[in-house]
This record gives sequence, structure tokens and C-alpha cells, in this order.
Amino acid sequence: MSSPSNRPRWFGAAVKRTEDPALLTGKGHFVDDIRLAGTLHACFVRSPHAHATIRGIETAAARALPGVHLVLTHYDLPEPARKPMTLLVPNAAITQLFTPQILVRDEA
Repeated sequence: MSSPSNRPRWFGAAVKRTEDPALLTGKGHFVDDIRLAGTLHACFVRSPHAHATIRGIETAAARALPGVHLVLTHYDLPEPARKPMTLLVPNAAITQLFTPQILVRDEA
């Protein structure tokens, strides 16, 4: 076991954060503050129900809204994007392979 004098000096030490004054005074800059002409924004609708069976997704009302450029469901994705993705996380604590879908198909 290492003695306190052998430990790196930043563990347990106060670190002065240079960004705090700007953030605390409302002068911080965030990606969301950048306004560029032609920028589109994304929105994801999440199910209010856990493990709910999806019987259908009605997109006509969303597509008809002003400013909406695209509405996607699982079936609108190209075939390779419909398949589960393997998350490669090199951590021994992860014992099960987790393969999420980009957009859900049958179950929320």
C-alpha cells in the first residue's frame, strides 16, 4: 500500500476550476448557445411506459408541423442501422453484452 506521500498530488486536493466564474455569473458558453443559419435540431419522443408493446407509431401529425424536416421510426432506417449495435466497453464489471437499437421496433 502506498503512503500518502507516494500518492499523486491531485487526489483529494482542491482543484481550481477556471470555468466556474463564467458559469456562475451567466457568462458561460455552451454548444446550445451557438446559432448558425440552417441548423436543424433533433427531438426524441420517449415512451411513458416501461416495456410497452409498440402496436404502431403515428407520424402524420408530427410530419405536418411547421419546421419539421424529418420524422424517423425504426422502419425508416436503412437495414444495417436496424440491427442491434454492440457496445465495446472494456470493463470487467460489464458481464453481459448490451446491444441497443438505434430506434426501438417492438417494445419501448
